[in-house]
Amino acid sequence: LGLRGWEEVDEKMTVSVTSNVARRASCYQGMGMMRAYGSAFPAISEQMKAMKKASLLSGDDRSGHAATVFGFVCGLLGASDSEACYMHLYMQARDQVSAAVRMNLIGPLEGARVLAVVAAEAKVVVDDRVVEGGEV
Repeated sequence: LGLRGWEEVDEKMTVSVTSNVARRASCYQGMGMMRAYGSAFPAISEQMKAMKKASLLSGDDRSGHAATVFGFVCGLLGASDSEACYMHLYMQARDQVSAAVRMNLIGPLEGARVLAVVAAEAKVVVDDRVVEGGEV
């Protein structure tokens, strides 16, 4: 997509998130992801700097959503649509299970079992629904 394409998708994300709190949280997380991915993957550090600069220059604290940053990074690293979708679903499930373990709702072993089941289901959903180069 390129940087301009990312900006367009990010603007659509801003409009689609109706809660100010959720929108702000997504953007703060996205800015952190830009920093982390830029450091973790030297091959894309310049693109991450350009993305962060574009986000900051927009003068709007509602740009740089976590989901759009993740998708852009996956594209830069050459992940397929289905790989990127599966990774995103897995990370969401992992975070939810981790929160349940920290809140002592489930134990760590049960958390690992739940995550394995959810990860397998996510793989089935991705395999059934994702069309490479198309929409989910």
